[in-house]
Amino acid sequence: MGEYSKSAIIKFTRKSLGMTQEVLAENICEPVTLARYESGYLDPTDDKFNQLMQKMGKTGERFIYPIQSSKIEIEEQLKKILYALERKEFLEVKKLITQIKHKHDISHFYPENKQYLKRIELILVYENKEISISEFIKGLEDALILTFREYNKNGFPIQRVFIESEILLLNNIAAMYGKNEEIDIAINIYQNIEEYFENAEMVNDYKPRYLVLINYANLLGLDKRYYDSIKICEKGITWLIDNNKSNCLYNFYYNIGWNLLKIGNAVQNKEKVQKARCYVWMAYQLCSLYPESSENLEYIDRFYRDNFRSILEI
Repeated sequence: MGEYSKSAIIKFTRKSLGMTQEVLAENICEPVTLARYESGYLDPTDDKFNQLMQKMGKTGERFIYPIQSSKIEIEEQLKKILYALERKEFLEVKKLITQIKHKHDISHFYPENKQYLKRIELILVYENKEISISEFIKGLEDALILTFREYNKNGFPIQRVFIESEILLLNNIAAMYGKNEEIDIAINIYQNIEEYFENAEMVNDYKPRYLVLINYANLLGLDKRYYDSIKICEKGITWLIDNNKSNCLYNFYYNIGWNLLKIGNAVQNKEKVQKARCYVWMAYQLCSLYPESSENLEYIDRFYRDNFRSILEI
């Protein structure tokens, strides 16, 4: 599933335990404040949220649902948006967002909802070349602080519950800082997100973690930190296999091959070049199993032919 807003987490957990608002609020906040948290009119701080969850015995759990709505069917639409964004099918994204706004009950009282929709809108206008990369980054950061006021591009706390839209925003922000050649900021953000994933006990869809890992690996490779990039790719492969998500493996195999080729060519090491060739060949075979990746398959094939002659030689 996706992620619940803090408001929905509190309300759902309290009701499932049969607790009244008065009992839960005691020694933490006023009952009227708790009511405002649950209604979405007031966003609880991380400290208040953790206190309330601890009182209900739910410390350390993670809840996921990308947007707060009264209709559970919206989840499938949100998944379609995420996949369409990944494939850069922006007209499809625009159509799906319009459908969601018109067909589903999306309360704008929830900051998580404003944040989710703002991120999509920013991506669309940036891809349409209506705003600069600096404006895009500023917009993404403004959307992030709707729910994560402690955010700082040079470092931020990770002892909190990150919702899916926050992770996706942080991924976008880091990727854009990298594209803007502010590599240190981008890598710092990715390091923080990855540390969070390493230490958090999460019940989560795999896409946000996968996107962070692959983009982090890409950035390290482009910064000529080839061995560091390979380590992140190896982590990604292990994580995907452990979670039975083999459809994305080819990206990490391709990246390892790309990094090994860069290393091998730089030091004139034929063994590393041959190893690179094997990884790219494996990436091609894995990618060929998934029709949705036909464009990437052509890209891998072209890269292989440019560097190793024919994909059929192994």
